[in-house]
Amino acid sequence: MTRCPYCKALSNPLRFVTYSRWSPYECRKCGGRSKFNTRAITVLGGVATFITIALYRSVPGGLLTCLIVGMVAIMLFQWLFLKLQPIPEEDASPNNRAEQNNDDDLKRKREALKKYGIIK
Repeated sequence: MTRCPYCKALSNPLRFVTYSRWSPYECRKCGGRSKFNTRAITVLGGVATFITIALYRSVPGGLLTCLIVGMVAIMLFQWLFLKLQPIPEEDASPNNRAEQNNDDDLKRKREALKKYGIIK
């Protein structure tokens, strides 16, 4: 079963429905943000696609039933077999990196202006 890498609380498999590269898993207990290994999630998607196609050919329930079964299979495999990895706080969101780059640029510009005596 998948657990939070920070507080070791059991994760909620229904929260994996909204999991993506842009919105990583966030623990409700401690608020820690974590993600799955990219390679493992790619393999899981391929296996789930294969299962869905195989079910579509063999089950008379139709495409919608097969898609629902495929989504449930992905959530269960994520919950049972994959491990969440912590996201370092400075890499938690792209906005933080952009702000840090802007701060570094401003510092360099201020130093250059001070060097040439434009500002004190």
